[in-house]
Amino acid sequence: MKPPTLEWSDVRIFLAVASSGSYAKAARQCGVSVMTVGRRVQALEAALGVPLMERMPVGYRPTSEGHALLPAATQMAAAADDLVRAANLRDPRVVRLSANEWDTMFVVRHVGALRAIVPRLDVEVQMAHQPPSLARREVDVVLTAKLPTEGDLVSRKLGAMTFAIYGASTYVAQHRLAKGEKRYTACDWVGFDAEHEYMPVSRWLTERRRAPATFRFTNAVAILEGARASVGLALLPCWIADSDAGLVRVSGVLDDLTQTTYALFSHDRRRDPVLRAVVDGLARVFRTQATALHGGAK
Repeated sequence: MKPPTLEWSDVRIFLAVASSGSYAKAARQCGVSVMTVGRRVQALEAALGVPLMERMPVGYRPTSEGHALLPAATQMAAAADDLVRAANLRDPRVVRLSANEWDTMFVVRHVGALRAIVPRLDVEVQMAHQPPSLARREVDVVLTAKLPTEGDLVSRKLGAMTFAIYGASTYVAQHRLAKGEKRYTACDWVGFDAEHEYMPVSRWLTERRRAPATFRFTNAVAILEGARASVGLALLPCWIADSDAGLVRVSGVLDDLTQTTYALFSHDRRRDPVLRAVVDGLARVFRTQATALHGGAK
């Protein structure tokens, strides 16, 4: 029996739908239209002779047959990526990082120092709530506060950052309770929106206020700007807020909010010289910035 003819692009689109649960998100990820995603999934189903995706009330999920094929499809994606690398069709000095809000801002702030350590390096940094898949080569390195419990991954501890409570100097001058324990209910607060409730800083603030932040935003940049604009108090990393002339710290370092950052990458890439140089460079940046990261700048 003649085996089915498979198009690699169809497998790539199938993996994108399976990971995102959405045709629209898969279309953006793959650079095609939503209609194309639908057609290519159907073409792959026809070639394999099994249904791969089923529609849910919200989005899509793999069928039992589709779920069973995910490991093989993932291996196919990794093999295709290796083929491109071997043919030097993709610049081996381009490294893609994924990180949470504050780690992304830290890397961006110090990307110049990182490039000085690894010359001629191109870095792509993605800010993501759910990290892209390392197994499917959607990203090269993930910076995270959580060590994996499964998967063939290597972890490297980079360092830790501390948090404290800050407000604009004008806001603190106008709100004398900002420096005491009554600040949680007496002051306005700037924080993340409901989509970020999983973050320790969001849970910590909600527990003390018995309510979320007064003004809620979708990203860390907006929170930092809100604090600078005297909108309210905010939980901010010491490394970024202590160096801001417009902000004042109104609490000590909050030890229970210390965030440890790890670099994760695939085990089969542990000998990749460029990737290892980048991870070593990140570790060096964290070491050189340790005083600021630990709240020692003030």
